Amino acid sequence: YNVGQVNENDNNKNRQYPVVDARVRDTYAAASAATNKNALYDAYVKFFRWATDRLEGRDGIVCFVSNSGFIDGVAFDGMRKHLLQDFNRIYILDLTGNARTSGERRRREGGNVFLDQIRVGVSITIAIRHHQFDDHRVYYHRVGDYLSGDDKLAFLEAHTTGDGQPATAIGNIQWQRLIPDARHNWLVSEHAAEFAAGIPMGGKAAKKKQAGAEKTIFSTYARGVLTCRDMHVYDFDRAALISRVRQFIEDYNREVDRYKRATLQGQVNIDDFVDVERVKWDSTLKRHLKSKRYVPSFDESRLCRSLYRPFTAKWLYFEPLLINSIHLQHYFFPTPASEAENRAICVTDKGSEKRFMVMVTTGLIDLHLVGAGSSAQTFPFYVYDADGNNRRENITDWALNQFRQHYGDETITKWDI
Repeated sequence: YNVGQVNENDNNKNRQYPVVDARVRDTYAAASAATNKNALYDAYVKFFRWATDRLEGRDGIVCFVSNSGFIDGVAFDGMRKHLLQDFNRIYILDLTGNARTSGERRRREGGNVFLDQIRVGVSITIAIRHHQFDDHRVYYHRVGDYLSGDDKLAFLEAHTTGDGQPATAIGNIQWQRLIPDARHNWLVSEHAAEFAAGIPMGGKAAKKKQAGAEKTIFSTYARGVLTCRDMHVYDFDRAALISRVRQFIEDYNREVDRYKRATLQGQVNIDDFVDVERVKWDSTLKRHLKSKRYVPSFDESRLCRSLYRPFTAKWLYFEPLLINSIHLQHYFFPTPASEAENRAICVTDKGSEKRFMVMVTTGLIDLHLVGAGSSAQTFPFYVYDADGNNRRENITDWALNQFRQHYGDETITKWDI
């Protein structure tokens, strides 16, 4: 259950499977509305795609014990859509056990059916295609909360044997028929319709400034900063960070020099070439190396405060070449002056493994503000050009009119919102 290597320095990328990868891309990924679709290239997803294709349109059954993330994961909407198109009956037994959650939700998940030797939740999926059916249905059963791994194994034992004879396992379980919504969500909250009727805080169409797509509170928004090398560009101690960044820049630029010399001798495999002892690599930094781009000399003006975790600020060296993804944060808090006047609402992103949280910040935030396995979105009051000029309000005039009409008060301002 490995989407990709955890550390680029391991030089241990997943093996490429061009045919099945292309099938995932052209079906599950193409049908997904998610922005980040990396999870669709997990091995178990490829097996679902591969096995479905092996049926070649014939009647048949696909059954897997797998990661349960596809049941409600944000990135798996396209996969759910295609599974329900490809099969007439889908039965999912959710054995829970996701150890990547926290708090009360973690306790409810209980133990893992593999006796806590893995951290992902587990499910059993039985997908049936048969010409006798003229419709498509998905059935679901979730085991009880707080069960241990042994309890779950006992549940499976009780539902797969009886009186010494194999039992009809599917028939012995109280299945709940799921009615997918228009966005291909299978587990639909009872308040989903009410929630959908609310005013969106932001949206992709509005963010891209597409015509007629202004009906959101904020014009734009962005995820927090993803460094992929926190230990090198973050620190509580300003002096220690300066020393570490200076050394990292020197080590990386030395690699650029070495790479330039090596390419004079012929083609170079970047993964085998890099020095993993002195530089913390990621795919972005390797691209910079291949482009022979040097990191500029240390610039003290790039030191800024960043909200690393709730109520926990650190110094960050905000150099784009040393950060995997700055997203749009440099347009929200580009200068100390912007930090003094701007405010941003931070919320837990969709699909996060941690509980929902909302905060207000006066500066940059880290992508994992909520914690590991989660991400955060930022909705600022002002946006600027990258140099700190051209300040403009980020709350739409449409939203202001909506609030004024709803409360019958023409004195409401965007700051009031």
